[in-house]
Amino acid sequence: AATAEAAGSFVNFEGRLQGYTPVITPGVPIRETGAGDHPPRTFEANTPGSLPRPAWAALQAMLERDDSLATLREQIEAQDSRFTGIAGLDPEGPGVLLSAAGALPAPGERELPHCEPGGTLRLLAVESLFGTEILSSRSAALDQVIPEPRVLVHPDDALRFGLAEGDQARLSTEHAHARVTVRTSAAMAPGLAIVPRLRGTALEQFAAGCGHLDCVLEKGGPA
Repeated sequence: AATAEAAGSFVNFEGRLQGYTPVITPGVPIRETGAGDHPPRTFEANTPGSLPRPAWAALQAMLERDDSLATLREQIEAQDSRFTGIAGLDPEGPGVLLSAAGALPAPGERELPHCEPGGTLRLLAVESLFGTEILSSRSAALDQVIPEPRVLVHPDDALRFGLAEGDQARLSTEHAHARVTVRTSAAMAPGLAIVPRLRGTALEQFAAGCGHLDCVLEKGGPA
């Protein structure tokens, strides 16, 4: 069954578990069952075309089980802490933000992770709205909105490396280096550096989602 025809849940790009409920009942339209004429005068308990089921219901049928969705969610939550919150999932609510260890506390109850300050920064590569995806990176019409190669750090970390907002810097890791513009934000976790993966630049070699690298920043210097 399509999403609009079923109830279930999914995890979005943010890692937020969200529920959904059916908005239409699956079935073949009368104009098709009647072939343009009066619909068939056949009395059945099921709606023609209503055989498609949600994936979870189809799997249950193969396992010869008939648990309700609510029961399944309770069992999932009890057996796997990563799905904490799924049993009470409200389709009209914002969902539950998950982590590898289970549901995260509410935003006001948690602190930002802080990296250990020292001689290096933890470098994370992320996707950019423009410039990472191959089609947008090769579209001349979007050149003006593709960001310049840059690194985002906490102001205290920039100061520690003798850098300021807008400075040109050399970013070096054990594998490679790149020339970047320094951008600062007080909302950054100290000890962390973030770069957008931009195709056609030295930052293309840093793959998003592959963990972190230790890096250092040097003011100026060759690219």
